[in-house]
Amino acid sequence: MHDQPYTHTILRRAALEPEDSASELLLGRYRILETRAHGGFGKVEICWDTRLQRRVAIKCLPLSTVDGLQASTSTMQEALMEARTASMLAHPNIVTMYDFEWDGSYAYLVMEYIDGVNLAELLARVEGGTLTADECAHMLDGVASALAFAHENGVLHLDIKPANIMFDHTGTPKLTDFGMATLASAAGFADARGGTIGYMPPEQIDGELVDERCDLFALVVCLMQALTGTNPYLAPTAQASAKLIYKGADDYLTQLRLDYGPQVYDEFVRALAPDAINRTSSIEKFVTVVTDLLGDSVQGKASLAELLEQVTNDEMPGAVMHGRPLTLTERAPWLAPVLSRTIAAVFSFQIARFAAPSLGLANSGIELAIVCVITGLSAALPNFGSALLLTLCFIAMCAASSAMSYSLFGLALVALFIPVVWWIFIGRKQGIASITLLLPTLISTAFAGVNLSATYLTPTYAALTTAVGWIFSQYADVARISGLSLDSVGLLFQRWMWHPATLLELVGFSIAAFVASLLVNRGGKLFGILGHTIGFALILATLFVRIRVENGGIWASPPMLSMFVAVILFGLSCLITVIFQTPGTPLEVE
Repeated sequence: MHDQPYTHTILRRAALEPEDSASELLLGRYRILETRAHGGFGKVEICWDTRLQRRVAIKCLPLSTVDGLQASTSTMQEALMEARTASMLAHPNIVTMYDFEWDGSYAYLVMEYIDGVNLAELLARVEGGTLTADECAHMLDGVASALAFAHENGVLHLDIKPANIMFDHTGTPKLTDFGMATLASAAGFADARGGTIGYMPPEQIDGELVDERCDLFALVVCLMQALTGTNPYLAPTAQASAKLIYKGADDYLTQLRLDYGPQVYDEFVRALAPDAINRTSSIEKFVTVVTDLLGDSVQGKASLAELLEQVTNDEMPGAVMHGRPLTLTERAPWLAPVLSRTIAAVFSFQIARFAAPSLGLANSGIELAIVCVITGLSAALPNFGSALLLTLCFIAMCAASSAMSYSLFGLALVALFIPVVWWIFIGRKQGIASITLLLPTLISTAFAGVNLSATYLTPTYAALTTAVGWIFSQYADVARISGLSLDSVGLLFQRWMWHPATLLELVGFSIAAFVASLLVNRGGKLFGILGHTIGFALILATLFVRIRVENGGIWASPPMLSMFVAVILFGLSCLITVIFQTPGTPLEVE
């Protein structure tokens, strides 16, 4: 026997240290810190719960194939069954299941985060790929306790393997992944389900009835692997593994006899018997004898804690994860939607109040009611409110027109076509787009939407929204003098024909929004500020070029008010980027 635990040599320590992955919110709540596992089953993401301020592990099971085809119809049911099974097992040695969610791509199992490693990772990073006898005694005691509790509640795990045995930073073993688990009948038997080759007993490989002896077999194989560094039953196929099981593992079991005595050898032989009828009947019987013969479980826990301390890093207390502070959006997720809806309501109120009198209604109370309805809808449903607001403006223009000639009818179609197309492809998908569209009109500044669209919209959407917002602001300038009508649309077209230099703003501001958004959406404060700086420079360049063209080649500075507004908007956009950090998420309202 090992009288004293030997010193472990840690290999590839850096492989277990967390990566500084890019910030990304999953399900609008969980910030992805790193991907811990990835395979055919899906992936496991280590995330920060921005509401409860804690780490969680999220198992993501794909609901469709890589080709976009629908996966097996049982995928969702299997994921839900795993969540229900794990949630009914409240035990200190079983990973806690918190929640279950799904979307069109994945089913998500939100679980307790274990700040440690699994047995497979641990064995791969210690010299010889083995644990001491004391450490194995502690592992056996904890995992066996978890399995005994599960069996008492009629649950068979059916996939015990090193990757499913976790250790937290204190050395406590935790059993995880009940994806293969099944409920046993009153007699204790259940149908065999798929497992892992090398750890399944013959009855599970052959698809026969299984009971708790199936989990015992797999646990003892894991224990033998931790003691000897080898799993003698690993094979390329299940049938080849079954042949190795029937052949036996005398070489490794003989070594256990020499190290720990004949009684341990006899218990291993019985627990690994190929025929279930000859196998130890319960986990409790095996553990009662073997644990004390292997070593001291208390010393094993202390040794594991010391070992794990060398290969894991605990985060500092407070709201800092991997050295990156939580953003304001993550600290107060309710704040951004409230601001977005409030701003949308205020903007809609101002535009609706401007458009309602053109309806020609005799009763001012009806006009007020229309304004209030649109304002309320914009606050509750910003996307729907923006569509209704556009419709109101169009109706008001038609109602205020002197005559509906064919030319005016054509202008009406043009006036309707632009906002309708914008709303179908952008406005109804992005709540912030409505605010961006209306901002230039409300503050009488044609470039006001550049910074906001660059912060929260993709480059293409930012450029298109800036262009449509510029058209609206141009029309508003005419409508403030000539009134809200289709006649004003005609005057706007005449204005563009007489002063084509005005259209330089349309091109210049759209390019500024596109380029700025391209950089801002790369993520991070540096690219965000750089993008807004370049957008600000392009706005100033556009203003200078337009004035030069209008003045016949003579350079002149833009009005001081325009320069002042450009500086203020630039400063606000940089401030938003620094505070919220993540572009495209804080103010979006789907």
